[in-house]
Amino acid sequence: MTNDTSTLNGSLLEMKDQLIYELAQKGVTANYDSSTGLLGLIDKIEDIEQGGGGPEIVSFDNLTTEFNYTRKRGDDGFSVDIPNGVTSIGNNCFQNCTGLTSVTIPSGVTSIGIYCFSDCSGLTNITIPSSVTSIGSNCFQNCTGLTSVTIPSGVTSIGIYCFSGCSGLTNITIPSSVTSLGSSCFNGCTGLTSVTIPSGVTSIGSNCFQNCTGLTSVTIPSGVTSIGSNCFYACSGLTSVTIPSGVTSIGSNCFRNCKGLTSITIPSSVTTLGNYCFGGCTKLVDYQLYWETPPVTWSSSLMPNNTDTYFTIPNGTTANYTAKGFPSDKLIERSA
Repeated sequence: MTNDTSTLNGSLLEMKDQLIYELAQKGVTANYDSSTGLLGLIDKIEDIEQGGGGPEIVSFDNLTTEFNYTRKRGDDGFSVDIPNGVTSIGNNCFQNCTGLTSVTIPSGVTSIGIYCFSDCSGLTNITIPSSVTSIGSNCFQNCTGLTSVTIPSGVTSIGIYCFSGCSGLTNITIPSSVTSLGSSCFNGCTGLTSVTIPSGVTSIGSNCFQNCTGLTSVTIPSGVTSIGSNCFYACSGLTSVTIPSGVTSIGSNCFRNCKGLTSITIPSSVTTLGNYCFGGCTKLVDYQLYWETPPVTWSSSLMPNNTDTYFTIPNGTTANYTAKGFPSDKLIERSA
């Protein structure tokens, strides 16, 4: 036995009797609680979803303004057509529906709740309509079958863990409206090979791209001012990164264990460089540094992991670097 609740709202109350009748024809008992405004569906949910020819689309047109759907978890091969009139999809709405393969979201939806599609491992494709402006944290976490997502232009931020663990994701389109990327939002997306971060983004959260082992290139826009700790931790496919001149802070362990990284450019605007920022980057031999006087010591953040490492620095600044512990035989002054 399972329970499914759908909120009846305003003028939609008059539909309840018809809906109860229609559900009864499908062998589903429905009880309406006037004190809560909830219509309880108590029976085997398969009676609604399964037809003689296999899984059917579930659709209750114009039933609610918030869609909250609870079903027997783990059933194979079903799709959901969210009805017209719905403006938001509730928290945890389809969480752990491992058999969910497709969802149709109507154009009136403006928000998708937290954990909404979390652990829907069978979900391979979803179209988020342009009306959506808010996508909750952990929304698509561990949707391992998801391969491509386009985020609509009304969205301004991507919440924490939003696409974390989406190992099948190979393509993500982030619109120019987005200004912040939450912590761990793409953590463990091992299928991603490249990411273009839009120009409006000013901060990249901690652990944002951690363990994106397939990532070979990333473009960080000039508006970014901070890159969080562990942001690119263990992105072993990255070979080079240029930090734009607006960045002032790079968190600890940010590029740690990026074992394919061979060169890094750090602008003079960076005033904070976290500990072990490049620890374990065994192929990193080319540091392009632009500080007149480095804000960090040799041992805290930039001690190399390769004996062939060298640091290219501004002309006439060797004394400033050796004062911070940098060995003179590893310093190369660039031409004026």
